[in-house]
Amino acid sequence: MKKFILHPVYSLASEGFDDRSFDYGMLPMPICDGVTLEDVRGLLPDDAFSTWKGYLSKEESEHLEHIRYALVRRFDESWIPSKDRDAFEPVEAVMACLRLIRPMREHLGLVRGDIQDDGRFAVRSFSSPYSVFEVPEVEKLFSLQTEDAIRLQQLAPKLLAAYRKKRFKITMAVEFFQAGFALPLKQSSVPARGGLVESRRTGSKRY
Repeated sequence: MKKFILHPVYSLASEGFDDRSFDYGMLPMPICDGVTLEDVRGLLPDDAFSTWKGYLSKEESEHLEHIRYALVRRFDESWIPSKDRDAFEPVEAVMACLRLIRPMREHLGLVRGDIQDDGRFAVRSFSSPYSVFEVPEVEKLFSLQTEDAIRLQQLAPKLLAAYRKKRFKITMAVEFFQAGFALPLKQSSVPARGGLVESRRTGSKRY
């Protein structure tokens, strides 16, 4: 059975709102290692997250229902990370690279599931919205521009290669950046991101 893993992308720059709007004609846009940037609105059924609604707040449910764009990887069920393959999820590595290029809000982590016969996605699990984290004030309205996506195509393969070759000077720098990527809401007035060393993942739940 075919499976998928995706990570939502907060927003693509819109004409009339951003100075540099995104070229939507580029979608779906291949990035690297089978990861693509896509419009997923037609791929997630209206009831994709209905199983979990009773466990989430109204705000978290709304975030789930309004996923528009995402980094997506499709693969066969037989794909299993091993010493001969990636010991990490390519979508996560590409998302890490995107955070370096264009830091944006994130309301949801990885979403996993099966690909149905009609090509649509059946969600089986997901990481809960990061409701206790927020990006610095200056980044709250950031959205993805065309030049960001092109830069992602150029840099993501190099970051994945660094992970595979265990280039720790690069990978550790990325991990430290990610550890301070978002701020707890109660500290959202703190302008610097470097002082926070707690990983944003510690506040998430897996469903």
